[in-house]
Amino acid sequence: MKDLHGAGTSADDAAQQARSAGARVFVVDPADTKEQVLEQFAQSLDFPRHFGHNLDALADCLADVVDGSQGGTTIVWRVSPAFRRTRSFVLIKGLLADTEDYSRRPDPAAAPGAEGGAGPRRTLQVLLVDD
Repeated sequence: MKDLHGAGTSADDAAQQARSAGARVFVVDPADTKEQVLEQFAQSLDFPRHFGHNLDALADCLADVVDGSQGGTTIVWRVSPAFRRTRSFVLIKGLLADTEDYSRRPDPAAAPGAEGGAGPRRTLQVLLVDD
């Protein structure tokens, strides 16, 4: 996870760099409350209609994004200044970091790699940018 807070990087620039590297890119628009942020993730990543709009459901749907990807995936999250100051921001940021870690573990269902181990999952990168 890269938190580009204060770096002057726009969401468009971050998304373009990821696309240039061959990643599938999702841009999550800013919101000020946990409920609104969860809705933005659901809309941007096209979560199923039964998405529960809570942190457990977010974790499950993000894992589904990783498991269903055919290449690298980048989420560019435009974080509002107001939301950065909340406990929910810290919780969601931690959940995203955990999902990045999960994406880097070998996938036991994938074809074995050159060294006989399970193949790698497709990786997730999360970029946090200022709104």
